Amino acid sequence: MSRLIALATVSATGVAVAVPWLVDDYTTATLARILVLGLVAVSVALLTGVAGLPTLGQTAPFAAGAYAAASLDQSVGVVQLGVAAAVGAAFALLTAPLVVYARGVVVLMITLAIGELAMTVASRWKSVTGGTDGLLAVTAVRPVWGASTLDSDRARYLYAVVAAGVVVCLVLVALRGPAGLLLRGSRDDEGRMRASGHPVTAYLTGAYVAAGAIAGTGGALLLTTQQYVAPADFGFDTAALLLLGVVIGGAASPLGALAGTALVFAARDWLSGLLPGQAPLVLGALFVATAYLLPRGVAGLRPARGCSVDDLLITEGVCRRYGAVTAVDRLDLRIVAGERRGVIGPNGAGKSTLLGLVAGAIRPSGGRIRFAGRDVTALGAARRAGLGIGRIHQRPAVWPTLTTLDNVAVAAARRSGGVRRGRLPAAELLDRLGLGHCAGIEAERLSHGQRRQLEIAMALAGRPRLLLLDEPAAGLSAVEFERLGAVLRDLPREVTLLLVEHRLDLVFALADVVTVLRDGQYVATGTPHEIRTSAAVRQAYSGVIA
Repeated sequence: MSRLIALATVSATGVAVAVPWLVDDYTTATLARILVLGLVAVSVALLTGVAGLPTLGQTAPFAAGAYAAASLDQSVGVVQLGVAAAVGAAFALLTAPLVVYARGVVVLMITLAIGELAMTVASRWKSVTGGTDGLLAVTAVRPVWGASTLDSDRARYLYAVVAAGVVVCLVLVALRGPAGLLLRGSRDDEGRMRASGHPVTAYLTGAYVAAGAIAGTGGALLLTTQQYVAPADFGFDTAALLLLGVVIGGAASPLGALAGTALVFAARDWLSGLLPGQAPLVLGALFVATAYLLPRGVAGLRPARGCSVDDLLITEGVCRRYGAVTAVDRLDLRIVAGERRGVIGPNGAGKSTLLGLVAGAIRPSGGRIRFAGRDVTALGAARRAGLGIGRIHQRPAVWPTLTTLDNVAVAAARRSGGVRRGRLPAAELLDRLGLGHCAGIEAERLSHGQRRQLEIAMALAGRPRLLLLDEPAAGLSAVEFERLGAVLRDLPREVTLLLVEHRLDLVFALADVVTVLRDGQYVATGTPHEIRTSAAVRQAYSGVIA
């Protein structure tokens, strides 16, 4: 999939560069303007899809950047782009306190008000903005500092393509790094981020200011597509179409937002000629249909790393028979990424067999198992481990003659590029789990509880997306049990847990959802409270749950 995306990106870039030689000057200017609006849409996607701040106000820094660049010189170059970005960022910083503390539809209303207020100022501040008549602007571009200006439609178009491309690439690189993770974490679970010590408000402010800089840069580039700048370019209709393009393309995908916005503005221009006065109605219907049918936009149709959007693990009619005995009988499960799922039931319910089926240690007699959107039914344990399924066994499975550190380093070797490279992350992992003081001790000298913690560290070293735990509390002392509970509670939400355990207090304290089995068959699924009070579960346990 990544190769296909790379090929599509290269092809699109080639077509974009060739446009001035394939179409007339008017079409070239129109496409350049759509590209610039796509760049502004990237700033909308950064806020709406990545940071969780839906916005209708990015036309304000867009306008601020355009007017700032227009007031400097009759050309667009590095200086104008820098000033426009700075003005857009400054505007965002000034208005950030109004936005970053709000959530949901309130953010939309506040940003809409900011955008409308900015347009009112632009319309009435005639001495600076020219009022509703606007300002005459750029006639040429200056590719680099000190170079001669180029005054042609091709030059202006290519300059806009290159500058917008550079900005989009910088955004993509930033979102693939820690900044993207922190923003998505703040969007997904703000409370957990704050509980982990993260300054969420500072992260959101940074994203808002960065989006302002991007929109401001778009404002300067707008001047390469038209020789004037006026308030009408930044009205509510533009803001609404930007948000529509982001929704269609995929709010969490900058490239999807850019493509979706290009589609929306091109469709608007086409529909205006085909159905005069009806374009808003058609685009509004498209917005409703997209929000209903594709809530994550077109980009959401492409599962990340081959996984489904919501379900990390799916079992469909899975069964395992041993002669006349059916250990697991046509079991259907769906586990969402990040979920903590507990599986309980009396002895012989098929709980450990289920984990063996998911891990690939046991072949199913029927049914299908899907992990991260991929059918893994025929794959063995090693292949599934490589895809991100880790397992903790009933008895701690460690290498007894290796030191604690070496156990983790060897477990991490495939992911970290070798045993030596795995030592540093292994040491950090041991410290995190409270085993740093045992790093140089052979595993056979550890207590049972410490070996259990070591096995968890070994599993985490493989960076699993799904961690299977088979009765991890078995044989632990009271102190070791408390320590195990703390370790499991502190595991990051990036690791989905499937826990089989007889200690119901641990299951009910840890699990988001609990599934009950009896004689290999499904009994019930619900929250810990629902399971505690379920008559069907009480019957399955014959009164064990009090």
